[in-house]
Amino acid sequence: MTANVEPDQDSVSAINFPVTGMTCAACQARVQRALTAEPGVLNASVNLVTR
Repeated sequence: MTANVEPDQDSVSAINFPVTGMTCAACQARVQRALTAEPGVLNASVNLVTR
């Protein structure tokens, strides 16, 4: 899973993309932690139901 986005320094963008293979709340938490740890990510929300 890779998303290369070069946002303008003065703007905030929302990016939605599907993540396959999640089967439990632990998967959801791991993906959310990994996204939040990325430079430039202000917030990450992972929905197990909609994946």
